[in-house]
Amino acid sequence: MNYQEFKNAFQEKIFNRSKKVFITGTDTEVGKTIVSLGLCLHWKADYWKPIQTGRPTDSDFIKKFLPSKTVYPSSYQFKAPLSPNQASFKENKKIDLKKIQTPKSSCLVVEGIGGVYVPLNDKQTVLDLIQFINYPVIVVARSGLGTLNHTLLTLTILKQRKIKILGVILSGPFHPDNKRDIEKWSGVPVILELRLLKSITKKALLNEFKKLKI
Repeated sequence: MNYQEFKNAFQEKIFNRSKKVFITGTDTEVGKTIVSLGLCLHWKADYWKPIQTGRPTDSDFIKKFLPSKTVYPSSYQFKAPLSPNQASFKENKKIDLKKIQTPKSSCLVVEGIGGVYVPLNDKQTVLDLIQFINYPVIVVARSGLGTLNHTLLTLTILKQRKIKILGVILSGPFHPDNKRDIEKWSGVPVILELRLLKSITKKALLNEFKKLKI
């Protein structure tokens, strides 16, 4: 399947013109925050991370590059750098998706926490958060060895939940064989290969996200 077919199948049928997306990943520390920042700069979008753990937060990092008014406060924020269910337990709190209110923004990048099966409470995971917010998803994955299993599993469970997938962004050194196999086995396009940057700057990210295939 060539890129034009991908575009017809995904961009035109799934992606709304207001550019509202949920950024999830195959694991923690795969580059979700950098991708979220790049998309915010590229689209002039607002940023929101509904659930955060640890200090400093990803929102703190994003505020270094975006006007603070475009970074919405989290619904839940916990001190311990743990999974949401564990961090909230330490503070004797419980995450309730019904209490999460999505900001009213015409262009919004929502960043998840960890991978899709990270627990939020005793019964729900990030998958449930994605379904609750109901935006198309971009999956961020590492580009190198091991990414095929993690990425294909993530895409499979998203499809099983009937969650709309906009595409995959690979983070790290270019690996054309992995890009090819992800597209072949999943039918989901790799919409950007984001190389490792020596330093994170607005100019560098804008240059990279000019290559975004949506």
